[in-house]
Amino acid sequence: MGPITYNTQKYHGKDMSDGERVMLYMICQALVVKPNSLFIIDEPELHIHKAIVNELWTLLENERPDCIFMYLTHDIDFALSRNNAQYLWMRNYDGSNWEYEFLNTDNFPDLPSELLLEIIGTRQKIIFVEGTRDSYDYKLYQEIYREKGYHIIPCGGCQDVVRLVKAKKTYGLLQSIEVCGIIDRDFRVDQEIDALKKDGIYALGVAEVENLFVVPELLEIMERLLGCDSETADAAKQFIIDLFNRTKGNQVAEALSREISHQLSLFDLGTKQYSNDEIRSIIENKYTARNIGQWRAEKEAIFNSVRTLPEILSVFNFKELSKKIASKYGLSDKDFPKRVINFLTKDKGARAEILAALAAYIPELP
Repeated sequence: MGPITYNTQKYHGKDMSDGERVMLYMICQALVVKPNSLFIIDEPELHIHKAIVNELWTLLENERPDCIFMYLTHDIDFALSRNNAQYLWMRNYDGSNWEYEFLNTDNFPDLPSELLLEIIGTRQKIIFVEGTRDSYDYKLYQEIYREKGYHIIPCGGCQDVVRLVKAKKTYGLLQSIEVCGIIDRDFRVDQEIDALKKDGIYALGVAEVENLFVVPELLEIMERLLGCDSETADAAKQFIIDLFNRTKGNQVAEALSREISHQLSLFDLGTKQYSNDEIRSIIENKYTARNIGQWRAEKEAIFNSVRTLPEILSVFNFKELSKKIASKYGLSDKDFPKRVINFLTKDKGARAEILAALAAYIPELP
């Protein structure tokens, strides 16, 4: 390839980056392909920055409207960026025979398109979890379930996990894909947890996933791995217990609020056309001072009954616990969960210890 002149400077082809060569090759191929051709592009995102890959292929599609562009891609964002696209799901290939299906995302109204493509794009079993991809708890889930053959997809809040797991089960085309959900225990009672389990939604053994970073077994392991004083783990445990006792009143109030919301959710206005007076009467009968007092007493009994740290962590909703105890280990606020993840990913011996320590607090999945 000879030199190209750009801003009066000669730029030789041998000086191009891999991405520049790929783009130039693809542009030339798109421009010279015969009219009305099927143009098959394998991994259009290869060597091209995500900031320009969408724009590049949109320009080429507009330049050759007579052609059909077929993309083979693992990039969900790129797939979703194509206007009026048809999605071809390669369900299976045994070396001789292809099993495929055309997907119309409009036929799956309860599943966001991005989520639908991610579900069909993996051959692993799938777990919907709370949170986002940039959180440490998502990375923790990835490490816990990586060797068990699960693909983790964060979905936002608890209700999103519940809704999406149930929605997936309604689509016959997706029945071959195994999906379940994991949610925080939060303030849920055993009956609610058991009911969710029947739908394939499992609760942690701790109130919040962040509590997994501070279970007593892990605190002791981190004391040794970080080379801390022998009293470090005990000091961290006692700090959590003292913090729980100081904030117990707030925890009871939050649990009561959660119970009131739960009771209201059981009142399904969609099953019957209630009059205004009927709605008022039902609410007044449901939320009497006696009932509210009983709910409060039940919550107080739960929080007053826990003594050990594992019991406390099963009811203590306080997302900042790992930050609060970090200073006990000589770390800054955000470093404690980061160090746990680092040991999980980079130290095989520590990984086995940490996973064993967490095993008692995570649900057993099918």
